[in-house]
Amino acid sequence: MIRNITTAARSCRKLLLITALTAFLFFNQLLQAGAFLYSQTVTLSVHDMPLEKVCREIEKQTGYYFVYAKDPDEKKHLISLQVKNELVTSVLQKVFSGLPYSYSVIDKVVVINTVKRTTPAVPPVTNSTMADTMSVQGRVVNRQGEPLVNASVMTSNTKKSTITDLKGAFKLKGLNEGDVLLISYAGYKTQMVSPKKQPLFVVLEVTDNELDKVVVQAYGTTSRRLTTSNIGVVTAKDIEQQRTMNPLLALQGRVAGLEITPQSGYELGPVKVEIRGRNVVNPSFTSDPLYIIDGVPLTIMDVGGTNKISTNGNSVSYGMDQSKTLFTGGLSPLFNVNTSDIESIEVLKDADATAIYGSRGANGVILITTKKGKPGKNRFGVNFSQGVNFITRKWEMLNTSQYLAMRREAFKNDGITPTAAPGTGYAPDLFLADTTRNVDWQEYYWGKKGQWTNAQADYSGGTSQVNFRIGAGYNKSKDITTTSGASSKTSFAVNLNTHSFDNRFNLSLGANYNYTAANLINISGIGTVPPLAPPVYDDQGNLNFIGWKAVGLSFPFAGLLQPYTTNASLLNTSLELRYNILTSLTGRVSLGYNSSDNTSNSYRPFAAQDPTATNRIASTSMGINKANNWVVEPQLEYNLSTGIGRWNVLIGGTIQNNATKSLSVGGQGYANDALLYTISNALTVTSTEQYGKYKYAGAFGRITYNYDNKYILNLNGRRDGSSRFGAGKQFGNFGSVGVAWILSDETFIRKNLPGLISFIKLRGSYGLTGSDAVGDYQYLSQWGNLSPILTPYNGVAPLTPQIQSNSNFHWQSNKKAEAGLDLGFINDRINLQVVYYNNRCDNQLVSFPTPTFTGFGTVTANSPANVENSGWEFTLNGSIINKKEFSWNASFNISFNKNKLLSYPLFDQSPFYSKYKIGESLNTLYVLNYLGVDPQTGNYAFEDHNHDGKIIANTQVQPGSHDNDFYVGISLSPAYMGGMGHQFRYKNWQLSTYFSYKKGMGLNSLRGIYGGTANSSLWEYNHRWQNPGDISEAPRLTTASTVTNFGTSSGGMTDASFIRLRTVGLSYNLSDKIARKARLNNLAVNINAQNIFVITKYRGGDPEVTNFSAMPPTRTITAGISCSL
Repeated sequence: MIRNITTAARSCRKLLLITALTAFLFFNQLLQAGAFLYSQTVTLSVHDMPLEKVCREIEKQTGYYFVYAKDPDEKKHLISLQVKNELVTSVLQKVFSGLPYSYSVIDKVVVINTVKRTTPAVPPVTNSTMADTMSVQGRVVNRQGEPLVNASVMTSNTKKSTITDLKGAFKLKGLNEGDVLLISYAGYKTQMVSPKKQPLFVVLEVTDNELDKVVVQAYGTTSRRLTTSNIGVVTAKDIEQQRTMNPLLALQGRVAGLEITPQSGYELGPVKVEIRGRNVVNPSFTSDPLYIIDGVPLTIMDVGGTNKISTNGNSVSYGMDQSKTLFTGGLSPLFNVNTSDIESIEVLKDADATAIYGSRGANGVILITTKKGKPGKNRFGVNFSQGVNFITRKWEMLNTSQYLAMRREAFKNDGITPTAAPGTGYAPDLFLADTTRNVDWQEYYWGKKGQWTNAQADYSGGTSQVNFRIGAGYNKSKDITTTSGASSKTSFAVNLNTHSFDNRFNLSLGANYNYTAANLINISGIGTVPPLAPPVYDDQGNLNFIGWKAVGLSFPFAGLLQPYTTNASLLNTSLELRYNILTSLTGRVSLGYNSSDNTSNSYRPFAAQDPTATNRIASTSMGINKANNWVVEPQLEYNLSTGIGRWNVLIGGTIQNNATKSLSVGGQGYANDALLYTISNALTVTSTEQYGKYKYAGAFGRITYNYDNKYILNLNGRRDGSSRFGAGKQFGNFGSVGVAWILSDETFIRKNLPGLISFIKLRGSYGLTGSDAVGDYQYLSQWGNLSPILTPYNGVAPLTPQIQSNSNFHWQSNKKAEAGLDLGFINDRINLQVVYYNNRCDNQLVSFPTPTFTGFGTVTANSPANVENSGWEFTLNGSIINKKEFSWNASFNISFNKNKLLSYPLFDQSPFYSKYKIGESLNTLYVLNYLGVDPQTGNYAFEDHNHDGKIIANTQVQPGSHDNDFYVGISLSPAYMGGMGHQFRYKNWQLSTYFSYKKGMGLNSLRGIYGGTANSSLWEYNHRWQNPGDISEAPRLTTASTVTNFGTSSGGMTDASFIRLRTVGLSYNLSDKIARKARLNNLAVNINAQNIFVITKYRGGDPEVTNFSAMPPTRTITAGISCSL
């Protein structure tokens, strides 16, 4: 293999080793720190001390809490023991080794069963036994006094169980004397209560154990401890640490297996989102996941049937800008969601989590839950921050003296004498340009300090019966470009929750409205502008076309007066009505509606054109996109407690209707620039309009059985119907099965577990999901007038064929299998999740080209291609220290995904035969084998693979076959990726950091000599060939371009691996005394920095945005204040 690929492979192994070592040390430090602080070592020296006093002493040293079903006999059971710095688990075994009592540990609560062990677990049923049993009743609420419906109430000994009713009340019969009640509810700490004092009134506290926190899943909630699914969670706290207007960018590096790749430095631009790799062979179809906001699908379908192709061949949706007017390639669909309104983002990855969404969940699901009202004292909060943003990495180019030397050497190498006169050797820049000028044009264009502003306010409160939240926000980010521009977002959110007095009827209403406005400019190739080029504006303040032409340079700054504007709005509303028919039976209906509107404009005035040109035409392009989507989902949910088992049964249906309309209008022939802003002022007007309507219906069900909180079974099923298929092909069936076994709750395993291990769970899932993401009406023949240049016939515009009909294609299918191991260490303070997955996507939906004689360009059909994504994911998080004055939380994740075209029957007859290879990644580019620079000639050398004396790219055959010399495969899929974060708290100070990293290849946009008057990179210049025999990495200088072949060779690829410090945040909560003086509940100040630095070998602007013309990501530094009253 060629030199730079071998070097990249070594770098890959080196970075992998460093990452693995970092992960190991990180994990080791977590365990050591956690073991030191939370293993709860005990030192005792007691003689004939009563058991209860010994327990109290252990409580003082460890924070463990002891519960007795019946007070122990202090006189009979005296303890004599000497231990020093022993684990609490070992000490407990020694304390109870000689006693007739048993004990169990849940969280940090030790339950002592003071009934003698010799008592039979299941005594004979006699009249005497019946007399010894008792019944217990009580009520379970949260701290706000709200009843916790369907809370689990179970006895610790006899394993009898029940659930609470609508008022949080319960009644349980048949308790024995030694029984203790275990009361649990998702998101709350499990509480153990002695049934001696009745009636019981139990107040559950919100848990701080990561395994028991509430996790949003499809049509409900769960917890990490009890789930059978793979769900990644990003909380509001994680999102708020980052200064970004696009929630998708806040997910970078946060969830294992989730790849977020911006296509430019513009936050509003499209973002490539893939969960566990690319599934589709057709590059025109995206692998975007399903987005759901408060239960309402955000359906942004490309009405034109095609998508924006990103730099590695993957397709990226145009999003909200279906008119394709914006130079950014579209508008990210989630840019119009206010990050400050988000409570959490859940990423659903495996079949068990996504199959209930059927055809919509093939590429994974991203659930966005917005903030809701909470009961309590009315609260008004304000958060304001202000800062600056600027670029941190630029392309390192030549200065004026180096540029002049390069130009002269290039002419010398070509044997040409430069001259100021037109003709051979014409080089006016060497004779007429001001050689005292030395302009860094990247600094000129991107060097402005942008301004970042964020203001948020919300008002919330209410009672347990009626509560609310109202929020408003404003974000603005001024551009770093020379010409003033900005992106701003205004948001408004409202939420209302209420229920009837008897808690049978519940209503939840939410609405979020966001409006975005952006003014942008675009200039391509800014890095190659010569440093001695004349000023951009002439003495009269006009664009200096004439001055640049005089020195033989093309003027690239016309875009400064060619603004792009876009305005977009998104309204998302949801309404849930819930009625508790019976204690265990709940009926609900969810109604949702979202509407998006986008208007984009671009202008080309006379002022932005060469005044000496003869074909000057002022023009305007305008795009309008509208999408409306509504969904209705009725559901029935049944909960049943049977002994120590719990059933949850959910059935429901979905009816969805989505309509998208796109209009592109162009106007030409304006009399002057003042008339540009109205299309009707144009002499010639052309328009293209597209419309798509999508209807969807489905029925779904889920059955979950939990036996003793140890064995969990989850079954999902769905039948979908889609309007995107022809008659007889519109319905499909999907489903999954998930299982989990909590081994650590098995008595025979727990007795033999090392003291550090507190939780072990094995889980697995398998299922089938599908996809209908092919666009609307693809099964029908499509005709249209998409070309405005066609001449009308008898006044009627002709229609041209677009797509051939095919009513036989049907659902694409995704088969997903997963196995996972969850481990908890040191009382679940540290948690490790290890996952292996294998996803296969077949029956692919593909757009096939058709022969010219058919009259149609393409036809949509199913392809037998089978694409496999398999890999490993590791997620580690820990509460390492959690003291009153100091805490330290940490997280780490890494994922390895392997993408492969597993099989493709009749591959040689497919349209992708020359693009892919069986057994290789779909993201593999096949290029020339770069051999380096010829020491004798100084030219780039490439391998003539078939030895025919010519370098040929034959796009009709397999790479490397026949006369095709393009055979070296380079995968642009990341070898691995992930992130790492830390959160520290010391008294009132809080510090957070987050890193993300990725290992992989990327396009080398700088390599190659552009020739002519284009500037070149400093690296190329310093490593150039100069004399025969030189061993160099860059070719000889020449007046002609050498980019063409080099850019499509292995030399045009480079190691784009990086480790980026994405965010650092420091905040300080002022004391309550100061806050009270200001009549506030709390007052805090903060500073935050985004995109601090990046460690990479990539030579160029940024390893994540390798496009030479795209604006690189910026660094943002802000200071802010937050308060509430």
